[in-house]
Amino acid sequence: MSTIAGQHIASGNVPLEPHQANDFERPPPIDDIRPLMFSFGSFDLRNRALVKVPGSDWSRPLSFDALGSSSEVVIPLSDRMNDAHLGLEIEPGRGRYSHTRVVTFTSRYVVKNTTGMALQYRSLYNATQAYVLSDGERQPLHTLLRSRRRLLTIACALTDAQGRPTPSVRDGRWSAPFSIDDVGRMFVRLPTTDGESLIRIDVVLDGACLFVIMQRESQCWPYAIINHTSVDVTVWQHHEKQTEDGTPVEPDRTYVVRAGESLDYAWDSPIAATKLLVVSAMGATRRVSLQEIGEQRPFVYSRPPRRGAVTDHTMNIEVVASGPRQVLRLTGYTPATSLFTPQPRITRTNTQQSTISSTEERFEVVEADEKTHAIYRLGLEGGIGISLINKHSSEILFATLADVELKYSDSTSNQTFKLSVKWIQIDNQIYGALFPIVLYPTTLGVSVAGVSSPPALVAVAVRAKDRSYGVEYFKYASVLAQELSVELDEDFLYALMDFVKFDVPGWNSSNDDTTGMDMLDSAVPEVKPVEDGMQLYFEFLHIQPFKLHMSFMRTQRLEVGGDPTSTRYPVSNSVNVPRSELVGEGVASSSGVVAYAMNILTMAIGNINEAPVSLNALVMQNVRVSMPILLDRMHKHYSAEIFNQVYKLLGSANLLGNPVGLFNNISSGVSDFFYEPYQGFVMSDRPQDFGFGLARGTA
Repeated sequence: MSTIAGQHIASGNVPLEPHQANDFERPPPIDDIRPLMFSFGSFDLRNRALVKVPGSDWSRPLSFDALGSSSEVVIPLSDRMNDAHLGLEIEPGRGRYSHTRVVTFTSRYVVKNTTGMALQYRSLYNATQAYVLSDGERQPLHTLLRSRRRLLTIACALTDAQGRPTPSVRDGRWSAPFSIDDVGRMFVRLPTTDGESLIRIDVVLDGACLFVIMQRESQCWPYAIINHTSVDVTVWQHHEKQTEDGTPVEPDRTYVVRAGESLDYAWDSPIAATKLLVVSAMGATRRVSLQEIGEQRPFVYSRPPRRGAVTDHTMNIEVVASGPRQVLRLTGYTPATSLFTPQPRITRTNTQQSTISSTEERFEVVEADEKTHAIYRLGLEGGIGISLINKHSSEILFATLADVELKYSDSTSNQTFKLSVKWIQIDNQIYGALFPIVLYPTTLGVSVAGVSSPPALVAVAVRAKDRSYGVEYFKYASVLAQELSVELDEDFLYALMDFVKFDVPGWNSSNDDTTGMDMLDSAVPEVKPVEDGMQLYFEFLHIQPFKLHMSFMRTQRLEVGGDPTSTRYPVSNSVNVPRSELVGEGVASSSGVVAYAMNILTMAIGNINEAPVSLNALVMQNVRVSMPILLDRMHKHYSAEIFNQVYKLLGSANLLGNPVGLFNNISSGVSDFFYEPYQGFVMSDRPQDFGFGLARGTA
C-alpha cells in the first residue's frame, strides 16, 4: 500500500501579515505563492493541527485527513470579542503529487457590490465601524464580532469633501439585517435620498467560501398584494416578540392597500424565523403566509348583522405565483367558487337545537367529489437483475431489485406516481470474496407473525392538476428506504474502481504532466447566482432518514496489474517487468482522488464490523424552487452529512462550525431529525388522502 507523503498548505487571499480587520489583499501572482510543506511525525488519524492568524489565539484542533471536505474554521482573536472566519478545503494532489494533501485556507465570506452605487456595510452587532464597498468591488470579510448569527446591514456610502465615499455608522441610514449563512436569494429595502431601493442579495456557496452578491432589483419585487375587495386593508410583517403583558409588539412599519389597488412588497425583517403577513381590515386582523401557495381560510373582518350574510363581511385569501414573484389576492368571498364553506355553530337549549351563523372564523373545506379515472400498474415480480462485467470478461457484481412495482393513478384533481421495491440486494461475484453479499436490507429478513415486511424502497409524488397557481404544484413527495447493510472487502472496491475508471485529473500518473504550481491557483473565483428554471412547488417534501451498517475487511492486496477480480496473478511486481507495462492494467496504478481515498480508507480503519452511518430525515413545507437549485441544495446537504458521518467513523472529522442554511430561503419551514427507518411511513396513493390542505391542517 502507498503511504502518505505529507501535506501541502496553501493560502488564498487570507492575509498572513499583520493587518487591520477586513483589509482586502488581492491574491499574489501564482509565481509568488509560497506554500508551507508540512507533515506530522507519523501517520495517525488522531493527528491534529492548530492554526492561528496575526492577533489571534490558536484554533481548535483540525484534521487534515478529511479529504474532499469543505468547512469553516473559526479562530478566536486575542481581544475575546471578535473571531476570524476562514474557509478550509482539503483535496488530494494531482499527478505525481497524488499522495500529497493540498490544504487550502481561503476567505469564508466574500462580499461583492454590483448595485451601481457605493455602499457601506457592517456587522449588525458592530456599532462603531463600517466598511466602504465601491460599485463592482468585492472584499473578503475575515473578522466578525462573536455572535450566534452572522448578520450584516448595509447603507448608502456617504461622501467626504473630496467626493470620495466614506463610511459613517452614525449618519448612515441602515437597512434591515440579513444573514450571510443562509444560501439563496433574499431582498432588503435600502433607504436612499430618493426614498428606498430594493436590493437583491444572493448568497452562493462555492467550496468553503460563501459569496454575498448584492445587486439592485429593477424588475419586480418578490411579493405583490392586490386588493380586489371594497374595503381598505393595512398590512405589516408579524412580530414574534410580545410585550410583558402578552400583547403583540407594535409593528415598525405598516402599509395601506386601498380598495382596487395593489402594493409591491418585500419583508421588512428578512431574518425572521417565521415570516407571516398580518392583514387588517375594519379592526380585525389575520395572519397570512405568503409562502403558502393556494387558497387559504377566508377572513371575516367584521361582525355581520344577526340576519346578514357572512359573504358581505368576508374576504377570500389566495396566493399564486406570477413569474418570479408571489401574489396575494384579496377578493370578495363567494361560497359557490370557494374551497371553503362557513361552518355553522350549534347551540343547545332546554327544548331544541338551533343553528346560528357564527361571527368567528370557522370554515370547513368543501368535500370535492374525488373520483379515480384510471390506474396503471406495472409489476415485475421476478424483479430486475443487473450484472457488471469488466474488460477481462469477469463478473464483478450482480444487483437484484425484486418485486418492483410502478403505479400511476389519475383522479379528478391529482396525479399520483409511486415506485415500490420489495427487496434490494447486490452480490459480490469475485472469486473467493470475503463477503458474498455486498448490500441487503438489514431488518427485512426478520418476519413477525401477522405483519408483512415493508418494501426496501418506496417513493411517492402527488401532482396537482390545477395550473392556476403558476407553478408545477406537488401536494406531497416522499422517499423512504429501510435500513441497509453494506459489507465490502478491499478486492471488491479495487475491482469497482477498475471498472469505472473515472476521468479525473491525475487518474493516470504516467500521462499527467501536472506541476506543483498547477495546484497553487488558490485565487478566489468569480461566481454567479444559479439561474432559476421551471418553478416547482412542494406543499410537503419529506426525505426520510437513512441508516446504513457498514462492514469492511482488508485483503492485503499489493500494487499489481491484471484482472482485479482474479487471484491467479502475481502478488508483487516482477523485477523483469517494467512498471510502465503494468500501468493501466490494474486499479492500483490509479492515482486520482478515488484511488487515494481508498488508500486512506484501507490504511486507516483496517477491519470494521457493523459500523452505523445515519442520515437525518429532512422535512420541508411550502417549498418553491427550480429543479437545478433543489438538486444542488440536496447534493450539498447530503454530501456534507455523509462526509461528516464517514470521517467520524475514521476518527478524522472536523467540526462543521456554524451550519449553512441551505433551505431557509426556499421553504417556510425546515425540520432535521432522526427516527428509525422502520418507523417511517409513506401516505397511501388514494385520491381522497390528498385533498386540499394536506400539509396545512385545514382539511
